[in-house]
Amino acid sequence: MTRFVFAIALATFAAAMCVRADEPPTVEDALKNLRPEHPRLLAHKDDFDRIRVLAKKDRVAKQWMSKLRVRSEKLLSEPAPDGPVSAADMLGVSRRTLNRIFDLSMAYRIDGDRRFADRAIQEIQAVCAFPNWNPAHYLDTAEMMEAVAIGYDWLYDAMTPEQRATIRAGLVKNGLDAAMDGFKKKANWTRHRFNWNPVCNGGNVAAALAIADEEPELAADVLTRAIALVKLAMPNFGPDGGWAEGPGYWSYGSMYNTLMMAELDSAMGTDLGFSNLPGVSQTGDFGIAMRSPTELAFNYADADEGWGPAPQMLWYARRFRSPLYERYEIDHAEDGSARDLIWYDPKLAAEKPADLPRDQYYKGVNVVLMRSAWHDPNAVVVGFKGGDNTAGHSHLDLGSFVLDALGSRWANDLGADDYDLKGYFGRERFTYYRTSTAGHNTIAIDGANQDPKAVGKITAFSSTPDEALAVVDLTAAYRGSAEQAMRGIALLQRKYVLVQDEIETSKLSAIAWAMNTRAE
Repeated sequence: MTRFVFAIALATFAAAMCVRADEPPTVEDALKNLRPEHPRLLAHKDDFDRIRVLAKKDRVAKQWMSKLRVRSEKLLSEPAPDGPVSAADMLGVSRRTLNRIFDLSMAYRIDGDRRFADRAIQEIQAVCAFPNWNPAHYLDTAEMMEAVAIGYDWLYDAMTPEQRATIRAGLVKNGLDAAMDGFKKKANWTRHRFNWNPVCNGGNVAAALAIADEEPELAADVLTRAIALVKLAMPNFGPDGGWAEGPGYWSYGSMYNTLMMAELDSAMGTDLGFSNLPGVSQTGDFGIAMRSPTELAFNYADADEGWGPAPQMLWYARRFRSPLYERYEIDHAEDGSARDLIWYDPKLAAEKPADLPRDQYYKGVNVVLMRSAWHDPNAVVVGFKGGDNTAGHSHLDLGSFVLDALGSRWANDLGADDYDLKGYFGRERFTYYRTSTAGHNTIAIDGANQDPKAVGKITAFSSTPDEALAVVDLTAAYRGSAEQAMRGIALLQRKYVLVQDEIETSKLSAIAWAMNTRAE
């Protein structure tokens, strides 16, 4: 038996679904309490009245509303989509439309300026005239459904009966009918359990709620099916709020999951118990822990280092009474958005937030964050992962880590490669350097990739005032190459990082210890 032990001291430059006993109502029962008037998605008339007052008196709301008005004024001179567009372009069109409709509709609701409503209605009518919203790549359809649903609901009183009929017909044909077709054919998107699930079904829910009083049978059918599918994805937040696809897809998936919960609640008076499920109340912690003082993310899986605003943090703040979540989004949403304005709570913002513990261990996804301090721009921060190589957007990166200190990132994750590469989401995915084991800050044995089906479990974790440590069992990742493989990372005296590997092989092997860095 040959035994290799590696210790690299880096002196860092000094659950299953469950609900509460009071079972939530069924979709059928909840629909009996559907709010009859518009707007009913995310906000009601009283909410817009409240925002209007805040935008005059409150510094944060005033700043966000001012930026939103500037964007909306600019949109008045921009043309609506001149479709149909190619399938490759549809997702971009859907996302631009969603942002435009949110801005223009909010500007109209707050200022009462018909120019904004007319421009938004023009946009909605244009996309409703498309022959379809590319249901073959259902994210495109779902995000467009969200856009049209918000526009139809928020601008209902600004539309003529003819405009409503045209837009409603487009939402049914390109949205709800496409959803039903996918449900019945068990399309690929109906089998996803990660970010596609809340995004696709969030769009379905928004569209159904927007016209549930006018298309009751179709809306009820879509809602019932969509809610049943979302229940399959919710355990991914459990037990402690982590997300296996990394911070980028946490932000994307949790945003649509939040929109869905908020829209259910605003339209029917209940989120059907989703916000009570394990991990949902803590997932804002995950969003905060993933960002370091360098403002870079622990970007494992197909995630970028950069990190934008996350309006859902304000919804979490309201729902779970968290000044920390409130402050986090205020500090990172300089330009604001309609969603920020809806969920902003100045009373929570005025409270002094308590910091999270310096060390975070997310058991559901086997990810650990360790840091020397929360508010020191030069803090030492280590992100370390085990994980599941079969999770959505995963790389073969079990045991990988990132390291920040003195305001810089020293150990980098290269992040996602080009999604248009041949077979990137198929058989050739792990032939590319960025997704392979060699492309990460971990161990490669004899130049081979880790087992694509392996799970790396955190087997030890401790946190004391002076140090933190975690150990991941990587044996399954090197099945056939090693009898045992363990990696431990410790933050010693809150200023030194120790990475220690213990590997046992049955034959002489080439062991590669890799660390990507921009440092020279």
